[in-house]
Amino acid sequence: MAQIPRDGGVITLRPARRKWILVGLACLGFTAIAVALLPSEPDRLDAVGLAFGAAFFGLGALISAWQLVPGAAYLRIGPDGLVVKSLSAARRKFRGVLRDARP
Repeated sequence: MAQIPRDGGVITLRPARRKWILVGLACLGFTAIAVALLPSEPDRLDAVGLAFGAAFFGLGALISAWQLVPGAAYLRIGPDGLVVKSLSAARRKFRGVLRDARP
């Protein structure tokens, strides 16, 4: 857990690498299972479900890989408020949260 600086500094929290590696491996496993179970006849209804599952878990694997890129996701807590960055270049600042929370 991050220590709160007494001098009003900035705390940066990053995603847990171990958790996102496990999520990525699980998604890759489910994607591989769905692809392996795809029938040779694309007309069957279960083929649509398996293709959807492969696409869904494949997207999950890509998102988990993106979380492992340094600087791609973080929560920065500082005197000017909260800065959140996740899966996009957009950053949102929440001002006044820390100002109102101080005794």
